[in-house]
Amino acid sequence: MTARPHPETGTMTDAPESTLGVRRRILLRVAACRSCAGTIGPVQLTVLDGLLADHDAAVQLWSAANVARLITPSPVRAARIWEKLADPDACFVVGRSVGSEDVLAMALAEPGRAEHGVGEVTPGYGHVSMVFVHPDLWGRGVGRQLLQGLHQRASQRSWDRTTLWTRSSNERARRLYEGQGYRASGHEAKLGDGDPIFQLERQIH
Repeated sequence: MTARPHPETGTMTDAPESTLGVRRRILLRVAACRSCAGTIGPVQLTVLDGLLADHDAAVQLWSAANVARLITPSPVRAARIWEKLADPDACFVVGRSVGSEDVLAMALAEPGRAEHGVGEVTPGYGHVSMVFVHPDLWGRGVGRQLLQGLHQRASQRSWDRTTLWTRSSNERARRLYEGQGYRASGHEAKLGDGDPIFQLERQIH
């Protein structure tokens, strides 16, 4: 299929810094999140509207999640994340555990556009372009709570439909999204590295 995926799913370019150097630097940031360690089982999350002061923590979280998935963050890709966070029309949320100021999860949705993100804004439609959870909390119910908070705000914006793209190989993400009501839309594509991706859609009733 020749459908062009949303820009958020574009493959990342190689960073000038070595892959090993990037991973070491980001893993040091991961280790600094003490609220993520030493607990077992589900984590109760507080989902809040993201603020300007949360942008740096959100970018660091994005970096840590990519490193954990063996995807090297690049300065070019990071610049795109900063750009999305600064968009006044974006719906940006962060998740914190009770009694902690650490950003443990973040998600961002933006007004949906026709032609898979390159056309005009479509009323009543939001596109979820970022969902990231701290690697130490994967599989502990954080993503579910984060998406529920994001969907609540999407409803407040009168978005009755949300979409997202995910890698076909990312089974964990697929289970999360399907558990929150997303279903395959039938649109598929490939990233620059050849990795297949597909679009999921959720109708808000």
